[in-house]
Amino acid sequence: MKTQSKNWLRCGWKSAAFLFVVLETMAAAPLPQPWKHWRYSRSIDLAPVAATRLAGVTVPSDVYQRARLWLPDVRVMDDQGAETPFTILIREGSKNTVSRATKLHERSFAAGLYTQVVVEIGEQAPFHNAIELHTPETDFIEWVRVEASDDGRLWRLVQPRAPIFRFRKDGHEGTQVVHYSENNAHFLRLQVLDSTKQFPVAGASVLYQTVEPPERVPLAVTLNPTARPVPERTTWTTDLGTM
Repeated sequence: MKTQSKNWLRCGWKSAAFLFVVLETMAAAPLPQPWKHWRYSRSIDLAPVAATRLAGVTVPSDVYQRARLWLPDVRVMDDQGAETPFTILIREGSKNTVSRATKLHERSFAAGLYTQVVVEIGEQAPFHNAIELHTPETDFIEWVRVEASDDGRLWRLVQPRAPIFRFRKDGHEGTQVVHYSENNAHFLRLQVLDSTKQFPVAGASVLYQTVEPPERVPLAVTLNPTARPVPERTTWTTDLGTM
């Protein structure tokens, strides 16, 4: 979580407060005298409390539509018209990878079928959802299948087909990580689906990867030039769909 602070603290209060941003449409309700030139307001309704405390609110989407990027023009005031300190918190997204302890049990080749690797994920296997194959091969692309088992005898399919590749001669490390449905199976069986030759495997790492998406992300749009542009002016239009 990243905090953008303007040396303010978000405070609690017993009655409603207001968010203000500079806009081109006047708010319906009259504003206190110090804020009469601000053109948009939005109430923040909080439950009554016995003492002053910190409070958190989620900025509604209509404020983002009217405010400047990163909300530098947002202010908070109390029911007396006094500005209230606050801090803006933004969830920018994150990705976390944890390696699980593994033991390699098998590296074999079934001619005409696949190269097979079997790994064990510890006595009390925690949850995992990816496996990284370590190989000295420098230039390749292969398809991989992954199966899971609790006892090493009965197997279930968790990833039917996923690519791994590397093209080091062209400066591309690619990926040797295969993702599969999350589970806490004690064993994994990975098959490199190349029937012509054995794929060299130096080892394997079992991973648990979690991803938290960002709260807000840039919107990718397609700009199209207008059919009849005004002389000495170039204009593009785009369809933003339903926001």
